[in-house]
Amino acid sequence: MFVLEIVEEPLVATFENANTVTVGPGDALINDRHVQLTGSTTFAIPVGT
Repeated sequence: MFVLEIVEEPLVATFENANTVTVGPGDALINDRHVQLTGSTTFAIPVGT
C-alpha cells in the first residue's frame, strides 16, 4: 500500500478507543489499484486481534 499525498492530511488514522479507529479521507495505491476514501470510515477491531 502506498499513500498518495493529494490532500492536506492524507489518510489520517485516529484511535477513538482501544478497539475503534477512524480513517479520514485520502488516496492510496493498493495492489496497483487507485483507492479513494471520500469521507471518514470507522473500523471496529476485534478484541485480541
